[in-house]
Parts: sequence; structure tokens; C-alpha cells
Amino acid sequence: AYEIRNCDWSSDVCSSDLMPVRNRSAVPQAPRQVQQILAAELQRSGRFEVVMAQGDGEDPDTGSVFTSGTFDEEALDRIRQRYNVTGIIFSEITQFHAYNPPRLGLNVLMVDPAESVVVASVDGVWDLREAQTLAKVRAYTHDKLDFPQSLFRDDRALESPDALLRFVGHDIAKTLEASTQKLMPIDPSVLSAGTSPVPTGTNTLPPSS
Repeated sequence: AYEIRNCDWSSDVCSSDLMPVRNRSAVPQAPRQVQQILAAELQRSGRFEVVMAQGDGEDPDTGSVFTSGTFDEEALDRIRQRYNVTGIIFSEITQFHAYNPPRLGLNVLMVDPAESVVVASVDGVWDLREAQTLAKVRAYTHDKLDFPQSLFRDDRALESPDALLRFVGHDIAKTLEASTQKLMPIDPSVLSAGTSPVPTGTNTLPPSS
């Protein structure tokens, strides 16, 4: 479990700032779509209270987070104080194909701004050309989106990227929820004993390829 000193991840609800999405795909509208879906699914999980940052000149550059793997600690702290948040979420679209069959590549990092460490991450490609992913998204449309049981209607729905985006948002929200529930506040008695535990997270990442 991660041990974070200056914030309480054991709370039932974690306030989180969702930064503007970096786009490496050829679809200019993709970042807005993905940010809205992520915000909705994180909020729906009940674990996160989401603030959607608009980004300004003083905010951390999402691109540099993923390319250089470093954080501007002062900028993270400004966001923490401005929005009173426990976590800051950075995300990057690595690929997006909106036509049938749709696919989405996405990297997501949740950072503790008080410590400048990554506390949870998701990195993957969800591709409806893959049978396993197709089956999961089809089941999700039944369980969560109230689509009719007709396979014909299911397959028509899956030709659009909407169901895939909702599934990916739901998948990421569940992963971040599970990861942050493992975070434990530090035991004050450990500090009083004169020892200082080292967080499992790190404030550097390998550069993107």
C-alpha cells in the first residue's frame, strides 16, 4: 500500500482535479469527449468528486508529464490549494479511431499533489477488433446502458465510439477507485518514532516512446 503523509486517502470520497486531456491522435474533438466521459464515470463511481480544470499558463503541462516523466511540484501545489483537491488526474490519448470498429488508446495518471507522486495509473488500448474487448463492451451495454438484448441492436450500437468511450471511462474509474482504496494514511506513531517511510509512488516516469 502507498503511504502518503499530507492527505487522507482513506476518506470515502476523494476530491480530484481532471486536467485537460493531451491528444496524440488525429481527431481534434477527442480530448473534450474523453475528458467529459472520464469526469462523468469518475463522479458516477461515488469515490471521486471531480473538478474539470480548464488549464492556464501556470498549470502543469500534461505533455511534459508524459514525455519527460517529471512534475512541476510548485504547479501541482498551486492546483491543490486552488481547488482543494486530494488528487490530480493527467490523461493522454495515444490513438483514437472513431469509425467501425472503434478503438481508443489512453494513458491516465493520478498524482498526489502534496507529495508529487503517482498513486494510480492506467495505460491501455481498447480495440473492438479484439474478441475479448468486444465481449466486455457488449456486456457493458447490457448492464449499464440499458440497450435491448437484440444482438443486432448491440452490434449497431458498437459501430459508434460512444459505447466504447463509456466502457473505457467506466473501466478506468473502477481501476482508480480500487487503487486509491488501497492507499493508507501514515501512522503518526511511526513518525514520532523518528523514522520516515518512503512512498511507493515516484515523481518520475519513463519517457514516452
